[in-house]
Amino acid sequence: MSLDFADQEEAIRQAHVALAEMARDGLPKEPVNMMSVEVFNEHKQPITELRLTFEVIPKFPSTTG
Repeated sequence: MSLDFADQEEAIRQAHVALAEMARDGLPKEPVNMMSVEVFNEHKQPITELRLTFEVIPKFPSTTG
């Protein structure tokens, strides 16, 4: 999907919102553990990438019983 914004700051703000909405709809499941939104300039060159990484880190001893 491609959207146009008034300036780079607004594009990055909206990328934050988009990433948060993606996470709200559901976190990634293994083996994919990352979501990202990339921001491009008017020449379609990448300028910023926002990433959300999800990890499951087991702790021992198990607390489940």
